[in-house]
Amino acid sequence: MIANLFIGAAARRMLPELIGVAREWSADLIIRESLEFAGCVAAEALGLPHASVAAAADSALDRRRELAGPLTGLRQQAGLPADPDGDMAFRYLHLCFTPPGFDGPGARFPPTARFFAHHSTATPHEDGGFNSVKEALAEGVPLVVVPIAGDQPYCARRCEALGVGRVIGPAERNAAVIRAAVRTVLGDPSYRDHARHMRDEICALPPAAAAVTALEQVADKYARH
Repeated sequence: MIANLFIGAAARRMLPELIGVAREWSADLIIRESLEFAGCVAAEALGLPHASVAAAADSALDRRRELAGPLTGLRQQAGLPADPDGDMAFRYLHLCFTPPGFDGPGARFPPTARFFAHHSTATPHEDGGFNSVKEALAEGVPLVVVPIAGDQPYCARRCEALGVGRVIGPAERNAAVIRAAVRTVLGDPSYRDHARHMRDEICALPPAAAAVTALEQVADKYARH
């Protein structure tokens, strides 16, 4: 999906116009979400710094080598040489809004990764994905997770490994199983204890607003002269 849709289709079509917009605005920095790749290529083509925001449950992880090959054609489209190590993807700053502990002790992150506390939106909204998990854990609330697609299976595995919730698998999605899982999570204090531990890790991180300062520092450091 990343190679064919996010890079091969979406980013390839976005790239020319994005370069034009950045030139028109005299941009100092391009910020992209982690599954959007025209932003980093446009920035490199223009000699600008760029930053990424981890958007999916597994987006904090170091995916540089996995991305190097799929990004080669996009770099060529912009007149850039190959980047065999994939350093471009996270070259300047990678903003993450889960604590490192969410991904487990063996997780590897890009060297430019910076971690900040999740900040829930002021207005409640319907959201069945990773943001719901972050909002729950930021309040120390355990979960019953029903993963469907995308990054949801990874997120579910991490919730199970952290002891913050129960996972309902594809073959178990019926009222009886879901009811039993909810009762288990509500009745076993260990789930809430683990969720509160994750909340404490989140609260110990710099506030989300500090990410703005990090972006300003990158822009200042690599400002065009």
